[in-house]
Amino acid sequence: MTRALPWIFAVLAALLAALGARGASPTDDEPTYVGQGARILARGDFDADVLLWQPPLALYVTSAALPLVDLAPGALDAPDDRTSLTSLGDRLIWESPAAPADVLAASRAPVWIVCGFAAALAAWIATALAGVRAGAVAGLLAALSPPMIAHGGLATTDAVATA
Repeated sequence: MTRALPWIFAVLAALLAALGARGASPTDDEPTYVGQGARILARGDFDADVLLWQPPLALYVTSAALPLVDLAPGALDAPDDRTSLTSLGDRLIWESPAAPADVLAASRAPVWIVCGFAAALAAWIATALAGVRAGAVAGLLAALSPPMIAHGGLATTDAVATA
């Protein structure tokens, strides 16, 4: 039971994050992170000068599953529009052959997994330091944390940076 405890909370946290995002329309900043993450991933560099304040790993996470959906052909090859942070993400979400919900789900799913790992890590560390009860409490608190439930289902850098 001790070895399975962190993974129980990982599944709980990921499910809660996924349920929180189910059917949600994109937030104002999701297209920014989806587009810039896809651009960084496609180009293989961190030359995203418009997002210097964001952790690049979080941008990679939000775009990790995008190759699994049918994206707008040539969207990533279009010249960068430095006047709009969201233009690339808007093209990927709204102009792709895949449904916008599918593009958003592909961007959000890796964040759900990261939230699950955060809850598992909290449970594992607490178990190692203070025993099974502490691990159960820490995993439960991490999985039921309002910020993780609220932001863990969105393709933003908030939950990824927290984890």
